[in-house]
Formats: sequence, C-alpha cells, structure tokens
Amino acid sequence: MERPMTDSDWRVLEGLLSDFAWHADRGEGDALAALFLPDAVLVVGGQEHRGREQIAADCYRRASDP
Repeated sequence: MERPMTDSDWRVLEGLLSDFAWHADRGEGDALAALFLPDAVLVVGGQEHRGREQIAADCYRRASDP
C-alpha cells in the first residue's frame, strides 16, 4: 500500500533536485552521477545513459558544448 509523502520526504526530494541542478549547471559529472544508484538509467533528450559512468560523461559533454 502506498503511503502519502511526508514533509520530510518532500524536503529530501527538494534537496536531491537542487543538488542535481547545481552539479548539472556546473558540469560536475562525478558529483551528479553520485546522486544515482550504480545501475541507474537517466534519459535526457531521448538518449539513454546507463550507470554512473555514462551519466557523468553526459554531464561533462553537455558542459563542454553549451
């Protein structure tokens, strides 16, 4: 059974989204990738990035090609 999100849940989620934006905006690929589980899949612009290594590489690529 699903439980409603608590205020604490929302604060954690807001922090995670804030950290994601911070690292993405600064091209900090390793720090951004560390926010994900090792086997995470991130889809950006229709492209799939599997695992932290690919997620970090995409962040670095985007930062170098504004």
